[in-house]
Amino acid sequence: MTPETFPDKIAAVLKPVIAAEADRILRAKADSPEERAARREAYEINHACKRLAAAYDALMEAKTQGQRAIARQKLISETAYLRKTMVKHGRLPAREGA
Repeated sequence: MTPETFPDKIAAVLKPVIAAEADRILRAKADSPEERAARREAYEINHACKRLAAAYDALMEAKTQGQRAIARQKLISETAYLRKTMVKHGRLPAREGA
């Protein structure tokens, strides 16, 4: 019988630990359809908020350049887009008669 070497001893101890960690990582990556939908919903709402913020920044910048009307229309458009996104995901009630 050959004596176990140090690398063999380490491998015997680490093998189950590494296998358990790999299994945990795989389970963490495998998300449900509900989790994917929630993540997509959050992304869409965040994207709409960023678009609105950019339009607001453009309006503030346009004040000094005399092009407020165009920037104001863009802000109104982005506000409508955010509202539509929020209604789509059930975060705001739909307007009656719309």
